[in-house]
Amino acid sequence: MRILLGTFVGLAALAGGAAGSGAKITRTFEEAQVGTPPSGFVFEVTRQTTSNQWVVQREGDNSFLVHLGSPVKGGGFALALMEEQQHKNLAVAVRLRLAGGERSAGLVWHYRDAGNAYLARLDLSEQKIGLYRFVRSNRIRIESKDDLELDPNGWHVLKAVHEDDRIRVYLGGIKVFDAHDRTFPDSGGVGVWSSGESVTYFDDLRVEDRSERAGRP
Repeated sequence: MRILLGTFVGLAALAGGAAGSGAKITRTFEEAQVGTPPSGFVFEVTRQTTSNQWVVQREGDNSFLVHLGSPVKGGGFALALMEEQQHKNLAVAVRLRLAGGERSAGLVWHYRDAGNAYLARLDLSEQKIGLYRFVRSNRIRIESKDDLELDPNGWHVLKAVHEDDRIRVYLGGIKVFDAHDRTFPDSGGVGVWSSGESVTYFDDLRVEDRSERAGRP
């Protein structure tokens, strides 16, 4: 796994955003051992029946993190959280491919525990994107949009920017949601999630602390 500090490199769609005092972290999986979970992550589930199998896979010259979905429907989520990353004002982005199963996955931030966090969700089985808060394991929709017409087999860039009570969500560099919510005002964990039934690929996970930029227009 490569960990790049101080440089937010890569896709233009991921650019923009700030992690404690402007620190920027990019995690890819090029140096991780294929077939095993990567170091630097903590893996959690929202229900014990949820698949929680995470490994690094490689196709051609590219390695990425994969959640191996379960054929048994458990209704829960599996989460891969970055170790030692706690942020209040941040930008988090990832490239993801929903390769099979339920095809539902996305980003998680301000994570307190498996039942309390913010989620951005991309669902390609229904061509929807949504912004949610989980409070005591109850999913509450903040914003949603359907009829996306996205390639179900392609890679897509999902990004969330949280500054004070303002939350913006981008898909492919285009702003989809601009909302306000005060449910979780304090720092929390950050990472990615997949539904237990989904086979999901993740790459280029990037976090930027935006503490110095919070409150700006």
